[in-house]
Amino acid sequence: MSITPHSRLFGEALGTFVIVFFGTGAAMLNAAYPSAVGHVGISLAFGVSVALSIWTFSPLSGGHFNPVVSWVFYALGTINRSALITACLAQVLGAFLASFTLSMIFPGFEALGLTRPAVGVPEAFWIEALLTFLLVFTVLSMVYIGRCSLVLIGAGVGGLIFLEALVAGPLTGASMNPTRSIGPALVAGHFTHLWVYVAAPFSGGLMAWLGFRLMTKERCACLPRGSREIEV
Repeated sequence: MSITPHSRLFGEALGTFVIVFFGTGAAMLNAAYPSAVGHVGISLAFGVSVALSIWTFSPLSGGHFNPVVSWVFYALGTINRSALITACLAQVLGAFLASFTLSMIFPGFEALGLTRPAVGVPEAFWIEALLTFLLVFTVLSMVYIGRCSLVLIGAGVGGLIFLEALVAGPLTGASMNPTRSIGPALVAGHFTHLWVYVAAPFSGGLMAWLGFRLMTKERCACLPRGSREIEV
């Protein structure tokens, strides 16, 4: 099945919806009912929802669910500019709808899964950049070098996100994805630290892209921009 603009819009929006709904929903449930899920449960919710979204929606959209991942694939020549814009808009839409739905389920709950640093802003920035670097580099290695199957990619990426959320969640919220932070911020109307959760992931993605290009030394797609899709 070829990836069309409509299927990309649908797949990216729905996949991002699943991740934000179940990930931040688990955090909100744990806040509303202490010990209902626990920190490990919240981390699992993020990791499993990412894995399931990759397995389910990659054939429709490529399975990015993160504008940083979409931008890196664009920089590598895997998708064209139109696909990049469509994916990013769909991701923001999916995250917003997920947070809006959660605001209906948990009325009066102001947090809505917002990402807020529990450490200083500089520390939070570098933690988020490092987490995103590891995430993006893992994706690139599994797709381009390992040529892994969709099942392995979903399991590997989901497992890494679980570990990163487990370790760094209490420090920064372990966003690694601008739309994961933008969605709750738009619905809640809180934007104080949002710039950290946008700038840091893109910084980490840029480092991953540069490191990957230095290691591989040549254009990974080996085809003109947008001529082939790599499904992730």
